[in-house]
Amino acid sequence: MSITNIAITGANSGDFSQTNNCGSSLGAGATCTINVTFTPSVASAETAALTVTDSVATSPQTTNLSGTGITLAATLSPSSLSLGNQQVTTTSVAQPLTFSNTGQGPVTISSSTLSGANPGDFAQSNNCGSTVAVGGSCTFNVTFSPTATGARSATLAVFDNASGSPQISSLSGTGTTAGGLGAPFAEVQVQNNLDLVNTVTSLTVNITSQPGDLLVAFVREGSSSTDNFTVSDSAGQTWTLTRSGYLNESTTGPRIGMFYMANSAAVTGVTAHYTAGGGVTKPGMIVMEISGAATTTYPSDMLIFATDAASTESSWTAGTGYTIPNNKVLAGASGSNARQAMQFLIVSSTQTNSTTSMTYGSSNWNGNIFAAFKAAPSSPAVGLSPPSLTFAGQIVGTTSTAQALTLSNTGTAPLTISSIALGGTNPSDFGQTNNCPLSP
Repeated sequence: MSITNIAITGANSGDFSQTNNCGSSLGAGATCTINVTFTPSVASAETAALTVTDSVATSPQTTNLSGTGITLAATLSPSSLSLGNQQVTTTSVAQPLTFSNTGQGPVTISSSTLSGANPGDFAQSNNCGSTVAVGGSCTFNVTFSPTATGARSATLAVFDNASGSPQISSLSGTGTTAGGLGAPFAEVQVQNNLDLVNTVTSLTVNITSQPGDLLVAFVREGSSSTDNFTVSDSAGQTWTLTRSGYLNESTTGPRIGMFYMANSAAVTGVTAHYTAGGGVTKPGMIVMEISGAATTTYPSDMLIFATDAASTESSWTAGTGYTIPNNKVLAGASGSNARQAMQFLIVSSTQTNSTTSMTYGSSNWNGNIFAAFKAAPSSPAVGLSPPSLTFAGQIVGTTSTAQALTLSNTGTAPLTISSIALGGTNPSDFGQTNNCPLSP
C-alpha cells in the first residue's frame, strides 16, 4: 500500500499536530504509528480530523480528533494585607492570605518569595503543598516582626503555572517603640544649632526622631523684637507655640519662643522660619525629643525651663533636680548652646506655683520660658485588620474555608467590646466565630 499524504483538517486543525513513522508505503500485514498532540489556543471544545490518503479503494482513511482547552487560574487574596502597629523586635499575630485555584485544572506551586523594601520584617508559613486542585484553596499565614520603627513593607509572591503568575499580595505594617500613649516621659535626645555669623531667614536642626514622641523646640533670634517666627519639620507638621508666647529681652531683641509637636510623626529635621525683613542675626534653636505622648501644656508630667542670654556664655548650671542635656557651650550645628539652654524635670504629680532657676557663667540680659507638658491619658486604641476580606468563587450552598480578621487593642487601657455583628447587603451569606471577650 502506498501512502501519499497524512494531514490534519477541520475547524481547529491548527491546534492539533502529528508525527509518524509510516513512510511512503506500507507492506502487507505491516503497521505504522501516527502520534497526535493537542495544543489548544482557546478555552473551549475543539475538533479536527486526521486523514491518510493512500492507494486503497476506501481512501482516505479518517479519524476524528477532539479536545477541550482549559485555563489555569489562581488568586491570592486579599491583594494587600496590613498588619497594623507592632512593637519593634516583637512578632504579630499571624494573618491569613488565601491562595485559590479558580481555573479548570490543577495548579502547581513552584515557590514563594518575600521581596520589596523590608522583606526581613515579614515571614510566612503555608499549608499549600505543591499542587492545589480545581476549586481548592490553601492558606499563607503572614507575621510581622519589625526591626525598626516607622512604615515597613514587603511583597509576597507565589509562583505557579497559572496565568498571571506570580500571584502577589502587598504587605505593610508600622514598627513602634515601647513608649506611646500614657507612657512615662523620658528625654531621648537633644540637638542644637546656633549661628553667630550669618543673617538668615531660617535655621534647621537635624534630628532623627521616633513616631509618637513629643518634640519641643526653643527658638531665639537676636535682632528683632517683633518677628513672629514659626516652626515646621521634615514631616510637614505645623508646631504649636506654648502659652508663654514670644518674649523679648529688650525693645530691640533678642526674641525667644517655645514650640511643641505632640505625638509627632518621625522627622529628620526641624526648621525655624523667621519673618523679619532681610532676615535675623544670631538665630538659634534647641530641639528636645521626649518619649511618651503629650496633649497640653498644663498641668504637668514634665517641666521644661529654657533660658536665653544676650551674649555668648561660658557655662550653664541646672537648677536643683533639673537636668541640662547636651550641655556643650559651643556655636554651630553640633551640640551648641552658647546662648541658650534647656533644663527639664520629670514629676509624678500636678505642680502648682513651681519655681526653678538656671545659673550661667557671664552676666547678661536674659529671657526665660517655663512650660509644663502632660502625658496623654491611657485609652484603648482599636484596629481591625485586614480592612477587607475577599472570598473566591464558592459553589452555592457550600461553605468556604474560614479567613481570619484580627482585632487588636494597641492602646494603654482595656477595650470594651459590646457586640460583633454582620451587616451590609448580604449578611446572611456570611458567618463568623470569634474568641473575643464580650463585656458583660
